[in-house]
Amino acid sequence: MDKDYQELKPGEMKLEVSGDDFVQIPEAEPFKFHISEVKLIEGVKYGTTEPETKLVVNFQLDEEPKGCKGAKGQIFTGWFTPKINSKSNLGQLVVAVMGELVNVDPAVDFPGKPLRIMVGNKTNSEGVVRQFPKTFMKPSDDQEVVDLSDIESLFSNDTK
Repeated sequence: MDKDYQELKPGEMKLEVSGDDFVQIPEAEPFKFHISEVKLIEGVKYGTTEPETKLVVNFQLDEEPKGCKGAKGQIFTGWFTPKINSKSNLGQLVVAVMGELVNVDPAVDFPGKPLRIMVGNKTNSEGVVRQFPKTFMKPSDDQEVVDLSDIESLFSNDTK
């Protein structure tokens, strides 16, 4: 299946499909995720020709919600303006991941970090249901940091 990328509104999430159909998860319930990748992308502000930098954060679902067979492992991509303050979506993410509003280097401090996310469902103008973050929450007591170096070394051995 080809990846279909559409412009997102700031703070919305989009599933990156890599095989089977997307499994929609229930909205307004906190689910366990970890941050699998963080990168900066240079682009153009929506509706203008002005340059803009976005922080792109991939969130991987770490559990299979009841009645959502196949949802575990799905990747959601969040797009953020790279400014941290108490009112910004990125600021809320920093508090959920780091425990407080602090200066961070997301590419260094975020990968592997657990958190919980409450998603919402929205139907776009084409009739496609999309999921977006409503709330970022601190991880539950049983969530641990995911060691992504082990995962990367496992895949790098397969390609040699």
